[in-house]
Amino acid sequence: MRSIQKLRDKQAIRRARLLFDRGDWRGVALSLAPLAARPAPRPEGVILLVRAYRQMQEFQAAMQCLEPALSTKPDHTGLLFQKASLLLEMGEAKDALALCNTKVAALGKHAGYARLLAACEDGAKLQAVLGATKLMAEINTLEHENKWPKVADILWPIWQAKHPFDIPPLYTKLATGLRHAYRFDDAHKVIRSGLETLSHTFDLEVALGELLMAERKWDAAAAQWRKATEQAPDTPVPGLYIRLADAYLNAGERNDAERVIGEGLRQHPGQPSLIKKQVHVAFGSRAWGHALELIDALPAELKAEASIQKVMAEARFELATPIAEDAYELMDAGDKEAARARFAGALDTTGLKTSAPAWLEAFDALSGITTPGATPTIQHAPALQKIMVAGTGWSGSGALYDFFREFEGVTPVHGEFRHIEHSDGLQGIKRKRALEPHAKAFFAKIALGLAAYDDKGGYIPVQSARWCAGNDSATYAKAVGNVLRAYGSFVEGSRQSPAPLQAATNALVDAVIEAILDRTPEHDKTFLLDNVIHCQNVALSDYLENFHYFAVFRDPRAQFAANMAENPNFHRDVPRFIKSYRDYRQKFERDQKNTQLKGGEITVVQFEEFVLSEDYRMALAGRLNIGTHLSRHKYFDPEVSGRNVRLHEAYADQNAIRQIEAALPEFLWETDH
Repeated sequence: MRSIQKLRDKQAIRRARLLFDRGDWRGVALSLAPLAARPAPRPEGVILLVRAYRQMQEFQAAMQCLEPALSTKPDHTGLLFQKASLLLEMGEAKDALALCNTKVAALGKHAGYARLLAACEDGAKLQAVLGATKLMAEINTLEHENKWPKVADILWPIWQAKHPFDIPPLYTKLATGLRHAYRFDDAHKVIRSGLETLSHTFDLEVALGELLMAERKWDAAAAQWRKATEQAPDTPVPGLYIRLADAYLNAGERNDAERVIGEGLRQHPGQPSLIKKQVHVAFGSRAWGHALELIDALPAELKAEASIQKVMAEARFELATPIAEDAYELMDAGDKEAARARFAGALDTTGLKTSAPAWLEAFDALSGITTPGATPTIQHAPALQKIMVAGTGWSGSGALYDFFREFEGVTPVHGEFRHIEHSDGLQGIKRKRALEPHAKAFFAKIALGLAAYDDKGGYIPVQSARWCAGNDSATYAKAVGNVLRAYGSFVEGSRQSPAPLQAATNALVDAVIEAILDRTPEHDKTFLLDNVIHCQNVALSDYLENFHYFAVFRDPRAQFAANMAENPNFHRDVPRFIKSYRDYRQKFERDQKNTQLKGGEITVVQFEEFVLSEDYRMALAGRLNIGTHLSRHKYFDPEVSGRNVRLHEAYADQNAIRQIEAALPEFLWETDH
């Protein structure tokens, strides 16, 4: 019986390890909690369970399953290592250090002991400076939740009051927090101070590399990453070579990127992250065929990873694009049969299987766009319920998106797909572009992604199309064909009967949602879309049904200050900003009055009111049927967003703020609210 139970335990641990590798921490906990609750549980099972609890920040549960296991095996290296790590994450760095010092014989056997001991020593110093275990634990939690600007808020005043001191984590944590808050100058100041003060500065050299990457100073970043690889205390870890390659790629130095990854692989033969990066570098070098060759040579488990599958699909689409371009030229020349055969070859190159017949039918609809015949009668599925949040560039719509995704009945749809707003998308219909060239651009660039592009701006809509087409959804391909047929009939009918076209375009957007999610959407859910129609283009909501559109506006003074601080592509021109802000607001107000709402509704949201008032937020949610607010403050943090209110009051150039006040008084959010 014992041997059978032992075999079952091993199988349970093996299954739990697979769940852990997939990131299913809760599944690990449910699987292993019964095993850990037994007398004398298997240590490897307890260790895996504790690691899962740590990932979920459930520290008390982790400690509760550790203590009984340690009572039976008090000198087990792995269990002790987990306890010390857990204490460190709970903010009990001094206790973790004491454990390391009292259990040296057992812990010293662990390969990570030296790193753990150094982290405990630095953590104990930091705990002494912070003066509170609770504050240390809060910082650890914020790091885990990737709320780095909040870490900067905590550590910045401490650093200002007490530096310099010999605590490396304080400098690196603060510099990282400032970087995420786009406070680049302050981050440089902290790093310089640390480099002058600390005896061991390698982590700060890495922090400086990340800061330069965030600033898009690619040449300087490459030099910094090279310096970090040379100063690494041991053999440089794979991540250093990867970041150096990233810097070279962004600087346009593809040969250097390939050379660096080769250098890393000589140091770390067969290392998975370097092998995968080799694929990405080949793809970034536009060597599509070589990238596919490298993918074919990968081990099965690496080849199956989502990032590699994405590169493989993209490379196939790139190789298929010249073939599709030939098909479009043959179509223009009137040779429809040869065009169709050539297009079938392009589809075969993409690897699309399930959706290929529907794409051929859509291509036929494109070929016959000028002779569509009678308006097609199509029975579309009931329209999905949609929430659209939209802004005007740093107006704060992301906060609203994060708030709504915390509700039980909401499914977020990530990505700003370009099917509606792009001039080659549905917006081209609104602008009454010439039918044939617009329909071809819509099909090739916006819907399917088999189109040539010249630069990053041209690639963005193509990439958006490939997100959808690449999931091989026949529903999506059929929806594209239906739009083309309805579009041709609409134009042939002198644009007098828009209803069939509008039904087809809404069905297309619903199909985009299905393609992005890669599953059939549930009709009892509400699907959350982010900036698929910006405020200045609200008239395009004519093409949708069953939606609630939230237009988020922000005090123009704070919006200008935010752009200046956070947007590296901002033009920094005050008169130009004033004109664009006024134009956007006035256009929105005009178009809002003229938009045909088919089961839709438009609500204007004042960003500052939304951030500062829970009642205001819940009133917005009350307009929707989205269930319980299950994950309160999981994504939207009022404290973090609150820092973005009244940014203009601390902005250095108050003359610019006065100009905006004088020009846009009707749009100001007054400070006496």
